[in-house]
Amino acid sequence: MKGIGAVAVISIAAWSAIDPSFASWVYVACFVLIAQTGFMIKTANVPRDPVPVDAPPYHFDRDEADLVQRYRYYFTYPESAREISSTLAAMGIVALALSPWLAFKQHWVQAVLIAAHIILIGPLTRKLAPLYSLRVAAHKGDAEAARLHNAHDRAWAKIRAVREQGQAAAL
Repeated sequence: MKGIGAVAVISIAAWSAIDPSFASWVYVACFVLIAQTGFMIKTANVPRDPVPVDAPPYHFDRDEADLVQRYRYYFTYPESAREISSTLAAMGIVALALSPWLAFKQHWVQAVLIAAHIILIGPLTRKLAPLYSLRVAAHKGDAEAARLHNAHDRAWAKIRAVREQGQAAAL
C-alpha cells in the first residue's frame, strides 16, 4: 500500500480541522474505531507457538528465537508491519495536533476519543516496529532489551538467507 494509510490519516485529519463537526466523527470512525480494531485483530492472529531453537530452516539461537517469538508479526509480515506502523505514527502525530484543535473548537467528545487513542497506539507501534524501542531500552540499561536488540540483525540475516533460497517456512 506504500503509505496510503498515512496519507489517508493526514487527509481526513486536515478535513477534520476544516470541518470539525462532521469530519472529526469520520476520523474517529475510520481510524480510532475501525483501523485500530483491524490492526489489533490482525496482529492478534499471529501464531503463538514457541519459536524452535536451532531447528531447520532458520537455526535460530536462543536470543534470536526469543526475539522472533516476542515480535512475531514484525518478522512474519514485515511489509504489513511497516505499513501499519507508518499509519500508526501518522495517527499519533495527528492525535497530538487534532485533539487540542477540536477541544478549542469545543468538540469535546471527538477530542477526548482521539487523545485517548494514543494509549493504544504506543504499545501496538512497539510490537510492529520494535527496533527503536529496544534500542532506547538497551541504552537505559535494560539487559533483556540489549540482548534482543543484539539478536535483531542476526535473526533477519537468517530469515533473508532462507527466503532467498526459496525454502521459507512459517515463523
